[in-house]
Amino acid sequence: MVTMSVWHVEQNPKLIEELGRVTVRWAALDLLLVRIASIALKNHPAAQSVIFGESNAGQARFRAFERIIGASFFDEDERSEIIAHMKELSRHYRARNALTHEPLEGTYSIEGKRFKFRLQFVARGGGKKDAALEDIQKHVHSVDEHLEALEAILDRLFERYEQVE
Repeated sequence: MVTMSVWHVEQNPKLIEELGRVTVRWAALDLLLVRIASIALKNHPAAQSVIFGESNAGQARFRAFERIIGASFFDEDERSEIIAHMKELSRHYRARNALTHEPLEGTYSIEGKRFKFRLQFVARGGGKKDAALEDIQKHVHSVDEHLEALEAILDRLFERYEQVE
């Protein structure tokens, strides 16, 4: 049997789908960071260790990646472009955490003679915010734009710096 709190969420499959899209995109970003750092360090195991290291969760992962890029042999334009995308993604990280970690709560209220159901994210501090599908979709779209840009950068870096024998 499913608990009532989970049942309310599962009655909205589109919401679950969009939350899954958030998770998939941020995981893809982590892998992309490893691939770019691998070129910068010329060492894939080291890049994987730095990005996925036990002390590099969340924003710390971004800072470790930015230090690698800042110290890399990439030209200034390449470094600046990568860092600019990371700054924008950092701004989205709080929303990412809320979408992936905050529990959802279903509540009913009476408005006039009607019951109204609301599904809300519950923040650690107790604040609540409606689980708006449109907001989640905007987040996904914005992260997509940065993923696409970083993938294009990775392609250029690979062509420029990786020797295929």
